[in-house]
Amino acid sequence: MITSSAVGMRGIQNTGPAIIADPADTSTAVVEIEFPFREEIVSGEITLHLAPYNGAKAEGSKSIPLFGYSPQKYYAAIANDPAQDEMYAKLLGFFDGYSKEHDLTSDEYVELLTTYVQNIPYKTVGASVNFPIETVIENKGDCDDKSVLLAGLLAKSGYAAGVVVFSEENHMTAAIKEAESEQVISNYVLIETTRYAYIGENAAVIRSRARNRTRVREDSVILVGGGDGRLRSRLAG
Repeated sequence: MITSSAVGMRGIQNTGPAIIADPADTSTAVVEIEFPFREEIVSGEITLHLAPYNGAKAEGSKSIPLFGYSPQKYYAAIANDPAQDEMYAKLLGFFDGYSKEHDLTSDEYVELLTTYVQNIPYKTVGASVNFPIETVIENKGDCDDKSVLLAGLLAKSGYAAGVVVFSEENHMTAAIKEAESEQVISNYVLIETTRYAYIGENAAVIRSRARNRTRVREDSVILVGGGDGRLRSRLAG
């Protein structure tokens, strides 16, 4: 995963990460969706064009500029590359349909997206974070791949969401903004993506830490999107 110090040291390119999709590539792939949710099995499939995926796999697609490129810009570029718009639209169209059919609340919808990403098999796939379309089509990813995907899905759904880097633990989680109350102002609730866990539950890798690691303040979050949606209850499960 990229950190502030790594931006200048590792970067050798003059442009940020970007997917260059070949318009002549008309190949497609069927992505199967199946995972347990609230005593049911969510199942279905979507068909995606492979040109954005192949572009994401191309050499140099995840390049980091030598100067002036922050982790915020990097992860936002990975999550929000417009070549992935079809993927987000089809995934969220599927989940929106399920949500309406089952009359899910806003928090339950966040839980639905979270459970989908948590169900993707954990596997280290490389030194750099993958574009979400790679994680979706390959159906695998590590903590940063899966956290960026979830943050992207939440952001595209209108929530204020991002990722949080725990440098000491070499770990990343997703994060969603919590609704303000008398006690809570501009806090983000952590979402562990490498295993099944309640939203707001301590990540296993940092569970032994004495500090409260279920919420972080906004300045600790690398934002992917700043929508108006908020999490109402931090113990959705």
